Amino acid sequence: MEEQLKKGVVNSYQKRDRWFLTPWNHYTKVKEVEIELKNFSIDGYKIIHLCDIHLGYKGLDESYLKKLVKQVLELNANICCITGDLISGHNLFFKEMLSPIKELTSKIDTYFVVGNHEMGYFAYKIYPFLEYLEELGVKVLFNQSVLIKEGDVAFNLVGLSDFVGVYYEIAPQPTKAFSKIDPNLPTILLIHRPSWVNRILDFPFDLALAGHHHGGQLTKIPLFFHRIKYKNRFLTALNEIEEGRYIYICNGVGYSRFPLRLFAPSQMSLITIRGR
Repeated sequence: MEEQLKKGVVNSYQKRDRWFLTPWNHYTKVKEVEIELKNFSIDGYKIIHLCDIHLGYKGLDESYLKKLVKQVLELNANICCITGDLISGHNLFFKEMLSPIKELTSKIDTYFVVGNHEMGYFAYKIYPFLEYLEELGVKVLFNQSVLIKEGDVAFNLVGLSDFVGVYYEIAPQPTKAFSKIDPNLPTILLIHRPSWVNRILDFPFDLALAGHHHGGQLTKIPLFFHRIKYKNRFLTALNEIEEGRYIYICNGVGYSRFPLRLFAPSQMSLITIRGR
């Protein structure tokens, strides 16, 4: 496992990406990761992890989402998880941009948790937006859990809302989210903001999937990188929280404000869960 962790952290950016300032609209790379989880009942279960698509910014529109959906479906995973910031949240987003999601959800079970952009953009009107996603076939986990059972596979999937909700009296509710899980099964947590795992370590999850930081996007310059990395503890890739518990943070697909990425290529993740 130690070797896998080193691979996940050190090789998060392939050598061919490392020295280039990459534009936002290049082909989204697939980062393949293997993670061992105790008590996982099957070896080789595959999860697509998407985050920070930021629909609404220039170039991140309906046609871009169509290409992304096509790319996801070619990977033949078991489920798809989107950990927030599907939209831009800066008055540039329109619901029509989400129409390609129907193609995604018709082929693969797709789960979603909100990020700071959804909470900040919709605020008190977040629930109608979530209902619209459900009309498109998305399975929204808003401080909720679901039992995933597929053949010999069984695990809890838990979703927490984003911290920005505290400003609108819709704070994350981990007690509610974990209240109906099966304690005898492994648990995967979907959360947008990685720093929040430090607040919920008393809850029984084995793996958290998060985003938010864009892998640094433009901030992996020594001065700024140091500040972001240590303020939030985890920035990108696979990290061990404590023995037997992990957080995986995806770089994300889109961009925020600046249409460039430095040392942090746009990516989606193909996670293979290995039982042990």
